[in-house]
Amino acid sequence: MIHPKTDGSHAYHLDTTILNSLASATYTADAIRRHGAIASLELSHSGMYAGTYMTDKSKQKSMHQWGPDDTVRQDGVKVKALTEDMIKEIVEAYGQTAVLAKRAGFEMLMIHGGHGWLVNQFLSPYFNHRQDVYGGSLENRCRLAIEGLKSVREAVGEGFPIEFRMSGSELFEGGYDLSEGVKIAQMIEPYVAVIGDASKVSTIINAVYEEYHVALDI
Repeated sequence: MIHPKTDGSHAYHLDTTILNSLASATYTADAIRRHGAIASLELSHSGMYAGTYMTDKSKQKSMHQWGPDDTVRQDGVKVKALTEDMIKEIVEAYGQTAVLAKRAGFEMLMIHGGHGWLVNQFLSPYFNHRQDVYGGSLENRCRLAIEGLKSVREAVGEGFPIEFRMSGSELFEGGYDLSEGVKIAQMIEPYVAVIGDASKVSTIINAVYEEYHVALDI
């Protein structure tokens, strides 16, 4: 979780104001590395499906979530549209969290852009009906994803592998299909080392990591 102000779906997030947050992440990355694996951390925002009421279920119907548009979820929870200023905060939060992850010893990051979470909600014509620079055309719908990836790249520097997790097709009426999924991947590709579902690309993560480090001699 990269922006707890608008996403309370996960209890854990990297935050220097939280006691032992960075220390526990460092311990985790070190443990992974000691067992011969590459420590990678997923950065996510759940958007309209965040569970900010989870700490107090009595508030489930009185709180709203944040997403591309004003709407009401099927379970009756209100969703409010993120303002452009809030989107800017979220984009900056990707970079800020990436810095902390690298500082903790993680050697790769995955940006979650699939499965109906916030980035996917912006990519999707089903969820995204905005009339500003973040909605409408495919280029506009990809803007949040690309801005977030640029923020992460600026934070971690060159030679640090970034993966983007996305849904190739939303597989329901009104969502984007495989042909548009390919176009999204083509727009995302310049900013990442790997595109896919983590469960399907795990066998090539090591190869990607080695290629980056050998090529750049770091």
